[in-house]
Order: sequence, then C-alpha cells, then structure tokens
Amino acid sequence: HDTRLAGRNGEKEEVIGIAFNLEGDLLAVVSLLTPADSESSTQHKEYGKVQLYHRSNYHWYLKYELRFDDKVENEGVNTSGSVSVIKFSDEDPYRLMIALDRRGSTLPENALEWREYAFRWESSTIHYSQHTIVGKSPNSPNVLALSIDGKTLNFTPLDKAIVPPPMYAASLELPAPVIGITSRPCFQHEITGNNSDDSNNKPSHEEEMSRVELIVALADGSFALLKNGVGKSKESLTPGFSPPTLLTTFDLSTLVFSNKMEGGDISPEYLAFNGMKLRDMTIIDASEDSFTIIAASSPQGTRGRHHFHDNLVEIKISWASLENGERERLDLQISACVPLKGRVLRIVNWSDTALVTGARWSALIELADGMLLDYFSGGMVDCSKAGALLEPCPWLAGLYDAKIDTTSLTPSADVLGHDEPSKRLAFGLSSRYRLYCGERLLSSASTSFAVSLEHKFLSHITLGSRPQQRFLPLASLRDFDPFMGSDENEALDGYEARSVERGARL
Repeated sequence: HDTRLAGRNGEKEEVIGIAFNLEGDLLAVVSLLTPADSESSTQHKEYGKVQLYHRSNYHWYLKYELRFDDKVENEGVNTSGSVSVIKFSDEDPYRLMIALDRRGSTLPENALEWREYAFRWESSTIHYSQHTIVGKSPNSPNVLALSIDGKTLNFTPLDKAIVPPPMYAASLELPAPVIGITSRPCFQHEITGNNSDDSNNKPSHEEEMSRVELIVALADGSFALLKNGVGKSKESLTPGFSPPTLLTTFDLSTLVFSNKMEGGDISPEYLAFNGMKLRDMTIIDASEDSFTIIAASSPQGTRGRHHFHDNLVEIKISWASLENGERERLDLQISACVPLKGRVLRIVNWSDTALVTGARWSALIELADGMLLDYFSGGMVDCSKAGALLEPCPWLAGLYDAKIDTTSLTPSADVLGHDEPSKRLAFGLSSRYRLYCGERLLSSASTSFAVSLEHKFLSHITLGSRPQQRFLPLASLRDFDPFMGSDENEALDGYEARSVERGARL
C-alpha cells in the first residue's frame, strides 16, 4: 500500500520503496517529495530521498539521509531527480547502489544516472585531554558519547555516568537530519597543565560561552556549530553535565566568501558547496572564534563530463557574536583548493596533536587505493613519511612523531624543541578486518582498534570464537626494522590479553 507523509515546508512525501542490506541491520527507505509550489515554479520539481535506518537496542535509528534536490543550479541546469532503483550489494552489506531518474529536470543529456555509496561505521566517542584547556567549561565532559537519530543528537558523558542505550543523558534537536559530526581536537598550544596557578590561563566566562566544540553536517546541505555547555542544564538527566548547545547554522552554498583564490574566483564546476559534496571534514586549527578545516569535495559532473578524483579544500570559518541577541556573523575564507590524483577514503587528525607542535595545521589523508598523504596548511600535500598500507583501510589513525615520550601529556621544552627527524606511524583497519601498521600485518582478524598515548599501547579487539582485547607497545612498533632478524626486533608483548564478549568494539 502507499504511504504518504507530510514533509517539510508543506512538501508532499510518498514512500515508494524499501530495501534491507545483507546483514539485516540497515533499512533503506525511498521517498518521493513534491514541493508545495511545484506547479507554479519551473525550477522546483519533485525529487527523491533515501533514508538509512539502523536497528540497535530495540530502536530504529535514522543514521543517514541522501537528498537529490540540488539547490544550486549548475550552469543554469536543474539536476534534481527521483530514485528509480535502489539495491544493496550482495557481497558488501554497507555498499549501496542508487539509480536516479533526472528526466523531469532540465538536464539536456544523461538523464539517467547510477551512483554507488560506501558507508562505514565511525566511533561516536570524543575523548578530551584531562589537562586544563583554555575555554573549556568545568561542566563539560572529558569523555562524551554521541548518537545520531535523525534530527536528534543524543549525548552521554561517560566519565560522569554510563547511561545504557537507547537511553541517554541529554539530547539536542537540529533543523535537519544529521549526516556527519566533526569534533574539535585538543591542540598542543591549548594545554596549560594541571598544576598551573596562573590566573591568565583561566578561561573567562565569555571564552567558555564562545568555545565551539563540534561542527555538524545536516542533510539539507547546511552546517551547525555546537558550543560546550555552561552552567546547570535542566535538560540533562546526569548531575553536573551540561550538554552542547546550538550556536548557529549556516549554508556554504548561499554564503558569500570574503576572499578569492589566486587567478580569480573558484569555479563552481570544481566546488559545489552543500552538505552532500563536502565530506570527511577535519579541524586542523582552532581558536576561540574560528576553525580551519579541510574536507574532500567531489567535482560536479555536468554535460557528460565526469571526474574520478576529489579536490581537497581548506576553509577558515570565523564567527563573531552580535549584540541585541542577533544571529552570529560568519565569515568564510578559502585558503587552498588542491586537486588530488584519486578519491579520498579518509582524512584524520594525528593522534598526538595535543603533544606535537607540528601536528597542528596538518592531517593524514588516505586515498581510495591505499596511498597515504601528509597535508600541511596552505595546500601542501606530500607522500606520507608513514609509508603505505598494504590495502585500503577505512579506519585510520596516525602518529605525527612516535619518538616523543608520551609518559606525560604535558609537553616539555625538550619535546617542543627537539631537532631529530620525526618518526611517523600509520595504523589502518581494512574492510576485511586486517589491522596494519604501515606495511606490517598486526592482526588478520580484528573488529576495531584504538591508540592510547597515556598507556603507550595500540589496543585492538580480535575476531573468533574467543575474542580478546590485545595490547601492542607503540615503542616496539616504532622501532621495528623489517631488515633485522627476529632477535633484533622486540617482541610485541604488552599487557596480558583480556577476554571480551562477542561483538565487542573499541
């Protein structure tokens, strides 16, 4: 039977199909939306939408939404379309194929289009440094777990109370479904130390109020800035916890950029700024009133021209509070736009960003073919000193300088001024559950991994009838030499392995 819903802004929404993936944990719901003013307007036609639901803890969570209502016309062409066919892969449960019918648009050719999407699960836990950070509220958590459920973000401070899902400590409703979250890392220059009595290092009330912690990408192409909670919150079920609050929302496709690239404006053929085009946003620098982010952007294919590479974009987002309770004023500057030689698979911060000065303004990039790149602010891209991974790894982590002593998280003068060449390390987990450190295979069957600088170990969960949590010393991984014999290389004997339940993840 047909299911008709009331969409946003008076839109008429009709569910036209559903599909399950191979594992049975993902449900794709296909809808056709008709704008309320479609009869009087020639530019706004019906378009398709795909929503992905995940079943867990006796609840169906809306985890992702794809909309095919291109709001910005490309070269005077409206490319909105409806979904005609949807199908999950028979081999990969998280690969989705979608066929689009654009014959109702003004596209002169290529009215039928076929797309493939590959999804991956990301950890929703953010760990903040235990050291004092300028601008960080004392009511903010040190370990914050987030869960996406459509327009709602659920928060649980794990350091204050472990609330079992599907329950949570607090929630925040946003204007549109959430499709991505980017957290602000802890940078070395923000750490002041636990024993500091200098009053100048203490954050003021204004700094606490203005500290932005998260950038949230929404399904309608807009973005939201979330600031840390200050004071007591009536919405929180956990005493002493103030959840993040909404500072402002903005849309990159409608904002006017304050600067131009060398040689003129950036061509819209290479950059289409909406929430569906920018992905893997990573914050490489932050202050009290600005972020510098990098993200991958897929060039828009028009008039039969399709691109098989991504552009790397660096953008500085600045905000300033206005008086009389007016909306935040935003300013965006495009610092760099670098064409890459392939598709971007991952962009991540260095795990030791809080310890190493050089890790600031930098990030680790992995292409779809497994090639690793080091990015530096200003558009500098080099082959990574961490080497290469033997196969593409959707889950990635890296150390900018593994030679630094991580016994104490407080950077010392020797650490900040050392002249020795850095030793990069890259860790990756492939879709086949193989764990690598560069070209070295660490485990042939692992579900997840985490880098702990406090304990100086790489921890991972193994697969099998008796899964275990195992610990590998970072020093042994750093000093490993493939050309030396086994006697010269230290054995990977960390903490004693611990048994865990089946399905456990880090």
